[in-house]
Amino acid sequence: MNFNLKAINIIECFFVLIFSSVSVLVFSEWQPRIIAGGGFGWDGIQYAKIFSNFSSMKIDAVAFPFCNRVGTPFLAHMTSIEDVALAFKVVNSVFAVIFSIVVYAIARISGLNFYYSFFAVLLTIVPFFSPARFVPYYPVYTDPVFLVFLAVSFLFLIRNRYALSFLVLALAFPFREAAIYIAPIFLLFAIYLGGVSRFTVVGFLVAVLVMFLIRVQIQLYSGCEGAQLSTAIEWVQKRSTDPVLLVKYISAISMTAAPLFLINRNTTLTNVEKISMAGFFFAALLAFSGGSDSTRIFYSFLPIYILAIVGVIRSVGYWFSAISLLGYVLVNSFGSKVLEPLNYSPNNDLSGLFWQFPDHGRPEVAICILFVWLLLFSFFRGFSPLWNNK
Repeated sequence: MNFNLKAINIIECFFVLIFSSVSVLVFSEWQPRIIAGGGFGWDGIQYAKIFSNFSSMKIDAVAFPFCNRVGTPFLAHMTSIEDVALAFKVVNSVFAVIFSIVVYAIARISGLNFYYSFFAVLLTIVPFFSPARFVPYYPVYTDPVFLVFLAVSFLFLIRNRYALSFLVLALAFPFREAAIYIAPIFLLFAIYLGGVSRFTVVGFLVAVLVMFLIRVQIQLYSGCEGAQLSTAIEWVQKRSTDPVLLVKYISAISMTAAPLFLINRNTTLTNVEKISMAGFFFAALLAFSGGSDSTRIFYSFLPIYILAIVGVIRSVGYWFSAISLLGYVLVNSFGSKVLEPLNYSPNNDLSGLFWQFPDHGRPEVAICILFVWLLLFSFFRGFSPLWNNK
């Protein structure tokens, strides 16, 4: 039977739309909202101030670097919903669905079949800090919109639409200032894929200029000032000298990208998957130096390395995809609610929020997560000769 390819793509995208929408709605009904910070959470208190600044046209001081991230509070303000948490939840939930669809488009356009493309969609829903799961618990934050802009930018990049890629990346800046760190690596990716081009370099420079101008406007409007270099140096020193923090960091990375630990000389990747692998190392570096929340920081750059994850899984085969999915479900406690912290600062809790991921949990958390992956991958290696992986 012959099918119209365009019609199949529309049907597939509609399926992803329905699947991601239902996932968001289920989590929204099932997951209680955080109580800490008056229901805003820790960072959320700062974003709520920005929302109030837009609503009242008064300028209350907002801590750095949160004062840079005016994009999502502005969109929440534009909903005309007076309840701050609900306004953020609506905006972030919509973008959580869009994120899944854009990731699916990236996977399909890169040449992956429906099965592996849908696996990529699951990585927008299953992990602990995926927008679908985390927004209902912690609605007042900015990552979901940034993830969409970053995904769209990467989509244009692999389609060789470099000027559009840099433009979208510039628009991502007021949602997360980390966009400025991504611009140089995207320039290198563009040169790798399409060669050196004056048009590409000009697009990059224009994007950087736009980000700079946005930064100046935010600073003039709100007095937002600060530098993150000292934070980066501090955390590089800490994780480089403290074995416990290093193990926690590796465990945090594994919650999203553990299949990449199995890459070897026999792994076959496309050119696009190779730049995505480079994106993984860059995102890992940003998480290494970005502060205490390395799990969430690393996940916030998922679009630039998701093809590397799925590419490695595709290279190994279908059985490995099943083992990997089981690992994701286990280490991310999928099917469990995000818990309220027992203490609003990490305090070696035996349960609660800080026990659910390695950054703030006791060392046992990180070790257990790594042990789960080790057990699953060892099982796969031991029995893989009996399976027809490909």
